[in-house]
Amino acid sequence: MAIIRFQLEHAPAGVHVADMVPNPIHVEDWPFCARKDDYLLWVGRFDPVKGAHCAISVAHQAGLPLVLAGPVQPGQERYFGEQIEPHLDGQRVRFAGEVGGARRKQLFAHARALLMPIRWPEPFGLVMVEALTCGTPVIAFPEGAAAEI
Repeated sequence: MAIIRFQLEHAPAGVHVADMVPNPIHVEDWPFCARKDDYLLWVGRFDPVKGAHCAISVAHQAGLPLVLAGPVQPGQERYFGEQIEPHLDGQRVRFAGEVGGARRKQLFAHARALLMPIRWPEPFGLVMVEALTCGTPVIAFPEGAAAEI
């Protein structure tokens, strides 16, 4: 099974993919918000291929505050400590940690845009769907599923 067409098209030779089953999201559970606050959002795990360091650069260039949300998993501490933590100032770049539930939905709904500067063939990118469901634009590199979503 695959969750997007990209996975179907890039399955290793000899691998039979029976069908595509997309990730579920219940649109009615996510708040649509037409009026946005003045911050950009990045959500993910702190791995270089997910591009949090690129999101920081983009936010600085745009002159907008950035909220970073996600876990620092084992093995990601060095990247976080060297590439992310020096930029955290509580104003221009804020670290929200791992967020879920109502807080997660509100962050997506009120962000001016979601930054998705991934540098790997992302197999789906549920955060993009969550943002779009809330009426929040997504700014992404055309890697993996991003172009399809």
